[in-house]
Amino acid sequence: MKSFYISIVIIFISSVIIFGCIFDNQKNSKNNEENKSFGDCKYEFRIKIFSNSSNYFLNVPLPVYSDNNRTIHLSAINEELSVINGNALFIIEELSFGPSLRINGSDNIVIGFSGKDIKKFLVNNKYKTLFLSMAKDKNNDGYYDDEYGNLQYYIYCHQNIYLNITINFTYHYENGPYILLTNYIDIQSKIKQDWNLINGTFEGFQV
Repeated sequence: MKSFYISIVIIFISSVIIFGCIFDNQKNSKNNEENKSFGDCKYEFRIKIFSNSSNYFLNVPLPVYSDNNRTIHLSAINEELSVINGNALFIIEELSFGPSLRINGSDNIVIGFSGKDIKKFLVNNKYKTLFLSMAKDKNNDGYYDDEYGNLQYYIYCHQNIYLNITINFTYHYENGPYILLTNYIDIQSKIKQDWNLINGTFEGFQV
């Protein structure tokens, strides 16, 4: 009789485990189907600063998007920002030229993120073009969310200093059309204490 009860307990525990595995598999399958319906994405953002200074303050561009009223908003992917290498502190600030990342760093640092989180990438479950903030409005229409090609970006420096900076933001999104967009900024010179206009690019293609 004792062995009978032990068998019943074993069967019950096994049933619970099997049911739990089936439930988890169904849940994961459902989540995968939901993400698949949105499409696939991959994004990467890197700020690399090379300097001999033990202390510097900068405000640099961040990935953003614009809404239907052409108001600039921070992309949720910025939640993944972290210091990858070196010693630095940072906060996100809203300046006159748009959202920016204020960096307090020393010597050589790398800040950024990379990811594939489609829910952070989309805005209200819809695709939005992402681009770097603080671009110069080169066509003088009052907005910088429609600028492509060779651009200039505003960077604020809190002291006169020689810096080598590269800022690279690239992503692709695939849902029907394949979209690849990339931003690139490269500084290899002395920048002044104030707003600096730095050359960069914003390129993309869709197939």
